[in-house]
Amino acid sequence: MQVNEFSWEAGEIYGEYFNSDIAEFKRTVSVVRVRQAACCESRVVARQGTLLAWFAPDGGSSIEQTHLSRYFEHSQLDCLALSGDGELLALGCGHQVQYVKFNDGRFLPTGKRAGIAGSSSAMQTLSFIDKERCLGISQRSLLLFELGVCLSQRELPGGPVCLQGERVLVAERGVIRLHNALDWEKLQEWSATSVRTVAMSGGGQVAWIDHEGLRLGQFCGRLEAGPNLPSWDQPRLGFAGERLFLSDGSGRVWNLRPQDTDWQLWPGPFLGISNPWWFDQTPDGFRSYRDVP
Repeated sequence: MQVNEFSWEAGEIYGEYFNSDIAEFKRTVSVVRVRQAACCESRVVARQGTLLAWFAPDGGSSIEQTHLSRYFEHSQLDCLALSGDGELLALGCGHQVQYVKFNDGRFLPTGKRAGIAGSSSAMQTLSFIDKERCLGISQRSLLLFELGVCLSQRELPGGPVCLQGERVLVAERGVIRLHNALDWEKLQEWSATSVRTVAMSGGGQVAWIDHEGLRLGQFCGRLEAGPNLPSWDQPRLGFAGERLFLSDGSGRVWNLRPQDTDWQLWPGPFLGISNPWWFDQTPDGFRSYRDVP
Protein backbone atom coordinates (compact mmCIF):
# COMPACT_ATOMS: atom_id res chain seq x y z
CA MET A 1 0.00 0.00 0.00
CA GLN A 2 1.24 3.48 -0.92
CA VAL A 3 0.59 6.18 1.72
CA ASN A 4 1.30 9.92 1.40
CA GLU A 5 1.00 12.61 4.10
CA PHE A 6 -0.29 16.10 3.29
CA SER A 7 0.10 18.94 5.79
CA TRP A 8 -2.18 21.97 6.00
CA GLU A 9 -2.21 24.23 9.02
CA ALA A 10 -5.46 23.47 10.81
CA GLY A 11 -7.83 26.44 10.60
CA GLU A 12 -9.31 27.53 13.91
CA ILE A 13 -12.43 29.61 14.61
CA TYR A 14 -12.67 31.35 17.97
CA GLY A 15 -15.79 32.59 19.68
CA GLU A 16 -17.17 33.63 23.06
CA TYR A 17 -20.42 32.97 24.87
CA PHE A 18 -21.78 33.96 28.25
CA ASN A 19 -22.24 31.15 30.80
CA SER A 20 -25.05 32.35 33.08
CA ASP A 21 -24.44 29.55 35.62
CA ILE A 22 -21.09 30.98 36.63
CA ALA A 23 -21.60 34.52 35.26
CA GLU A 24 -18.58 34.62 32.99
CA PHE A 25 -17.68 34.52 29.31
CA LYS A 26 -16.33 31.29 27.84
CA ARG A 27 -14.08 31.06 24.82
CA THR A 28 -14.66 28.33 22.22
CA VAL A 29 -12.39 26.94 19.53
CA SER A 30 -13.61 25.08 16.44
CA VAL A 31 -11.09 23.39 14.14
CA VAL A 32 -11.74 23.52 10.36
CA ARG A 33 -10.71 20.19 8.83
CA VAL A 34 -10.03 19.19 5.25
CA ARG A 35 -13.40 18.02 3.86
CA GLN A 36 -12.79 17.02 0.22
CA ALA A 37 -9.88 15.89 -1.91
CA ALA A 38 -9.18 14.72 -5.46
CA CYS A 39 -6.02 13.05 -6.73
CA CYS A 40 -4.28 12.14 -9.98
CA GLU A 41 -0.72 11.17 -10.88
CA SER A 42 0.53 14.77 -11.09
CA ARG A 43 -1.24 16.65 -8.26
CA VAL A 44 -3.71 16.59 -5.38
CA VAL A 45 -6.39 19.22 -4.68
CA ALA A 46 -8.20 19.53 -1.34
CA ARG A 47 -10.70 21.86 0.34
CA GLN A 48 -10.47 23.17 3.87
CA GLY A 49 -13.41 25.39 4.77
CA THR A 50 -13.59 28.07 2.05
CA LEU A 51 -10.06 27.47 0.75
CA LEU A 52 -8.78 25.24 -2.04
CA ALA A 53 -5.15 24.12 -2.16
CA TRP A 54 -3.09 21.94 -4.45
CA PHE A 55 -0.22 19.67 -3.47
CA ALA A 56 2.46 17.54 -5.04
CA PRO A 57 1.18 13.95 -5.35
CA ASP A 58 3.84 12.56 -3.01
CA GLY A 59 2.75 14.71 -0.06
CA GLY A 60 4.05 17.68 1.89
CA SER A 61 2.59 21.15 2.37
CA SER A 62 0.37 22.99 -0.10
CA ILE A 63 1.91 24.64 -3.14
CA GLU A 64 -0.81 27.23 -3.76
CA GLN A 65 -4.18 28.22 -2.27
CA THR A 66 -7.25 30.06 -3.55
CA HIS A 67 -10.63 31.14 -2.13
CA LEU A 68 -13.85 29.50 -3.27
CA SER A 69 -15.54 32.89 -3.69
CA ARG A 70 -13.63 33.20 -6.98
CA TYR A 71 -15.77 30.42 -8.42
CA PHE A 72 -19.13 30.29 -6.61
CA GLU A 73 -21.21 32.72 -4.60
CA HIS A 74 -21.34 32.01 -0.86
CA SER A 75 -18.19 29.87 -1.33
CA GLN A 76 -20.24 26.69 -1.74
CA LEU A 77 -18.77 23.50 -3.21
CA ASP A 78 -20.42 20.09 -3.55
CA CYS A 79 -17.69 18.06 -5.26
CA LEU A 80 -14.51 18.31 -7.31
CA ALA A 81 -12.62 16.21 -9.86
CA LEU A 82 -9.23 16.29 -11.60
CA SER A 83 -8.62 15.38 -15.22
CA GLY A 84 -6.35 12.40 -15.80
CA ASP A 85 -3.40 14.59 -16.81
CA GLY A 86 -3.99 16.92 -13.85
CA GLU A 87 -4.26 20.03 -16.03
CA LEU A 88 -7.94 20.76 -15.31
CA LEU A 89 -9.96 20.90 -12.12
CA ALA A 90 -13.77 20.75 -12.24
CA LEU A 91 -15.71 22.29 -9.34
CA GLY A 92 -19.38 21.33 -8.98
CA CYS A 93 -22.08 23.24 -7.09
CA GLY A 94 -25.78 22.57 -7.58
CA HIS A 95 -26.38 22.33 -11.34
CA GLN A 96 -23.21 24.22 -12.26
CA VAL A 97 -19.56 23.44 -13.01
CA GLN A 98 -16.58 25.79 -13.11
CA TYR A 99 -13.33 24.69 -14.74
CA VAL A 100 -9.97 25.76 -13.32
CA LYS A 101 -6.53 25.45 -14.95
CA PHE A 102 -3.15 25.32 -13.22
CA ASN A 103 -0.81 27.92 -14.68
CA ASP A 104 2.58 28.94 -13.30
CA GLY A 105 1.71 27.63 -9.85
CA ARG A 106 -1.66 29.38 -9.72
CA PHE A 107 -5.35 28.52 -9.94
CA LEU A 108 -6.74 30.11 -13.11
CA PRO A 109 -10.51 29.95 -13.86
CA THR A 110 -11.10 29.07 -17.51
CA GLY A 111 -14.28 29.24 -19.55
CA LYS A 112 -17.62 30.47 -18.24
CA ARG A 113 -19.43 28.78 -15.40
CA ALA A 114 -21.62 26.17 -17.10
CA GLY A 115 -25.05 24.91 -16.08
CA ILE A 116 -28.17 26.27 -14.41
CA ALA A 117 -27.80 28.79 -11.59
CA GLY A 118 -29.95 28.80 -8.48
CA SER A 119 -30.54 25.07 -8.19
CA SER A 120 -31.27 23.88 -4.66
CA SER A 121 -29.87 20.41 -5.38
CA ALA A 122 -26.27 19.34 -4.80
CA MET A 123 -23.87 18.02 -7.42
CA GLN A 124 -23.39 14.43 -6.26
CA THR A 125 -20.36 13.46 -8.34
CA LEU A 126 -18.10 14.60 -11.19
CA SER A 127 -16.03 12.42 -13.51
CA PHE A 128 -13.74 13.45 -16.38
CA ILE A 129 -14.10 11.45 -19.61
CA ASP A 130 -11.28 13.19 -21.53
CA LYS A 131 -9.06 16.26 -21.16
CA GLU A 132 -11.91 18.81 -21.35
CA ARG A 133 -15.26 17.06 -20.85
CA CYS A 134 -16.71 15.79 -17.61
CA LEU A 135 -19.96 14.19 -16.52
CA GLY A 136 -21.90 15.15 -13.42
CA ILE A 137 -24.97 13.88 -11.57
CA SER A 138 -27.28 16.42 -9.95
CA GLN A 139 -30.96 16.23 -9.00
CA ARG A 140 -31.62 12.97 -10.88
CA SER A 141 -29.98 14.41 -14.02
CA LEU A 142 -26.88 13.29 -15.92
CA LEU A 143 -25.10 16.38 -17.27
CA LEU A 144 -22.25 16.61 -19.79
CA PHE A 145 -19.99 19.66 -19.49
CA GLU A 146 -17.27 21.15 -21.64
CA LEU A 147 -15.37 24.37 -21.02
CA GLY A 148 -18.10 26.87 -20.16
CA VAL A 149 -20.89 24.83 -21.78
CA CYS A 150 -23.42 22.25 -20.61
CA LEU A 151 -23.62 20.06 -23.74
CA SER A 152 -26.50 17.79 -22.70
CA GLN A 153 -28.80 16.80 -19.85
CA ARG A 154 -30.55 13.45 -19.38
CA GLU A 155 -33.14 12.67 -16.74
CA LEU A 156 -32.35 9.61 -14.62
CA PRO A 157 -34.72 7.19 -12.88
CA GLY A 158 -35.31 7.59 -9.17
CA GLY A 159 -33.09 4.74 -7.93
CA PRO A 160 -29.43 4.77 -6.83
CA VAL A 161 -26.88 5.73 -9.48
CA CYS A 162 -23.08 5.58 -9.82
CA LEU A 163 -20.76 7.26 -12.34
CA GLN A 164 -17.35 5.97 -13.41
CA GLY A 165 -15.72 7.59 -16.43
CA GLU A 166 -18.07 7.15 -19.41
CA ARG A 167 -20.13 4.47 -17.67
CA VAL A 168 -23.16 5.02 -15.47
CA LEU A 169 -24.77 2.34 -13.31
CA VAL A 170 -28.47 2.94 -12.67
CA ALA A 171 -30.93 1.06 -10.44
CA GLU A 172 -34.47 1.06 -11.79
CA ARG A 173 -37.56 -0.89 -10.82
CA GLY A 174 -36.51 -4.54 -10.60
CA VAL A 175 -33.29 -4.14 -12.59
CA ILE A 176 -29.80 -2.58 -12.55
CA ARG A 177 -28.46 -1.36 -15.90
CA LEU A 178 -25.00 -0.32 -16.99
CA HIS A 179 -25.00 2.31 -19.76
CA ASN A 180 -22.54 4.22 -21.85
CA ALA A 181 -23.27 7.70 -20.55
CA LEU A 182 -22.67 9.48 -23.88
CA ASP A 183 -25.07 7.56 -26.18
CA TRP A 184 -27.02 5.65 -23.49
CA GLU A 185 -26.15 2.29 -25.05
CA LYS A 186 -27.01 -0.51 -22.63
CA LEU A 187 -23.88 -2.51 -21.80
CA GLN A 188 -25.11 -4.94 -19.14
CA GLU A 189 -28.18 -5.70 -17.03
CA TRP A 190 -28.91 -7.55 -13.79
CA SER A 191 -32.14 -8.39 -12.01
CA ALA A 192 -32.39 -6.79 -8.57
CA THR A 193 -35.09 -5.58 -6.20
CA SER A 194 -35.07 -3.15 -3.28
CA VAL A 195 -31.65 -1.78 -4.26
CA ARG A 196 -30.28 0.61 -1.63
CA THR A 197 -26.92 1.65 -3.12
CA VAL A 198 -24.69 0.82 -6.11
CA ALA A 199 -20.98 1.15 -6.95
CA MET A 200 -18.53 0.22 -9.69
CA SER A 201 -14.78 0.26 -10.11
CA GLY A 202 -12.64 1.32 -13.04
CA GLY A 203 -11.48 -2.27 -13.49
CA GLY A 204 -14.84 -3.90 -14.16
CA GLN A 205 -16.25 -4.73 -10.73
CA VAL A 206 -19.83 -3.82 -9.82
CA ALA A 207 -21.50 -4.01 -6.42
CA TRP A 208 -24.83 -3.20 -4.85
CA ILE A 209 -26.82 -3.79 -1.70
CA ASP A 210 -30.35 -5.17 -1.98
CA HIS A 211 -32.73 -7.05 0.31
CA GLU A 212 -30.42 -10.12 0.16
CA GLY A 213 -27.28 -8.27 1.17
CA LEU A 214 -24.18 -7.37 -0.84
CA ARG A 215 -23.87 -8.48 -4.48
CA LEU A 216 -20.55 -8.55 -6.33
CA GLY A 217 -19.64 -9.37 -9.93
CA GLN A 218 -17.84 -8.34 -13.12
CA PHE A 219 -19.41 -6.27 -15.88
CA CYS A 220 -19.80 -9.38 -18.03
CA GLY A 221 -19.51 -12.04 -15.36
CA ARG A 222 -21.91 -13.94 -13.17
CA LEU A 223 -23.02 -12.33 -9.93
CA GLU A 224 -22.69 -14.17 -6.67
CA ALA A 225 -23.80 -13.30 -3.17
CA GLY A 226 -21.09 -11.40 -1.35
CA PRO A 227 -20.07 -11.49 2.32
CA ASN A 228 -22.40 -10.36 5.07
CA LEU A 229 -22.64 -6.63 5.64
CA PRO A 230 -21.26 -5.08 8.83
CA SER A 231 -24.11 -2.53 8.88
CA TRP A 232 -27.52 -1.97 7.26
CA ASP A 233 -27.89 1.61 8.52
CA GLN A 234 -28.04 3.97 5.49
CA PRO A 235 -25.31 2.09 3.58
CA ARG A 236 -23.18 3.68 0.86
CA LEU A 237 -20.68 1.85 -1.35
CA GLY A 238 -17.60 3.09 -3.24
CA PHE A 239 -14.59 1.53 -4.96
CA ALA A 240 -11.00 2.76 -4.59
CA GLY A 241 -9.21 0.68 -7.19
CA GLU A 242 -10.69 -2.77 -6.55
CA ARG A 243 -11.02 -2.24 -2.80
CA LEU A 244 -14.65 -1.75 -1.75
CA PHE A 245 -15.66 0.71 0.98
CA LEU A 246 -18.93 0.71 2.93
CA SER A 247 -20.11 3.61 5.09
CA ASP A 248 -23.20 3.84 7.27
CA GLY A 249 -25.34 6.54 8.86
CA SER A 250 -23.11 6.77 11.94
CA GLY A 251 -20.00 7.69 9.96
CA ARG A 252 -18.28 4.34 10.41
CA VAL A 253 -16.44 2.99 7.35
CA TRP A 254 -15.40 -0.58 6.47
CA ASN A 255 -13.31 -1.86 3.58
CA LEU A 256 -13.19 -5.15 1.73
CA ARG A 257 -10.06 -6.03 -0.26
CA PRO A 258 -10.25 -8.18 -3.40
CA GLN A 259 -10.48 -11.90 -2.63
CA ASP A 260 -11.23 -11.19 1.06
CA THR A 261 -14.40 -12.39 2.77
CA ASP A 262 -14.21 -10.29 5.95
CA TRP A 263 -14.83 -6.55 6.23
CA GLN A 264 -12.24 -4.48 8.11
CA LEU A 265 -13.26 -1.37 10.05
CA TRP A 266 -11.26 1.66 8.82
CA PRO A 267 -9.44 3.02 11.90
CA GLY A 268 -9.32 6.75 11.11
CA PRO A 269 -11.69 9.58 10.16
CA PHE A 270 -12.51 8.70 6.55
CA LEU A 271 -12.45 11.61 4.08
CA GLY A 272 -13.47 10.14 0.72
CA ILE A 273 -12.45 8.42 -2.52
CA SER A 274 -10.77 9.68 -5.70
CA ASN A 275 -10.39 6.43 -7.60
CA PRO A 276 -8.01 4.61 -7.19
CA TRP A 277 -6.98 6.64 -4.10
CA TRP A 278 -8.80 7.08 -0.83
CA PHE A 279 -8.22 9.63 1.94
CA ASP A 280 -8.54 10.13 5.67
CA GLN A 281 -8.08 13.13 7.94
CA THR A 282 -5.12 13.90 10.18
CA PRO A 283 -4.82 16.61 12.88
CA ASP A 284 -2.94 18.93 10.49
CA GLY A 285 -4.05 17.72 7.06
CA PHE A 286 -4.88 14.42 5.40
CA ARG A 287 -3.41 11.23 3.93
CA SER A 288 -3.84 9.48 0.60
CA TYR A 289 -3.75 5.69 0.16
CA ARG A 290 -3.51 3.46 -2.86
CA ASP A 291 -3.12 -0.28 -3.31
CA VAL A 292 -0.05 -1.13 -5.39
CA PRO A 293 0.81 -4.48 -7.01
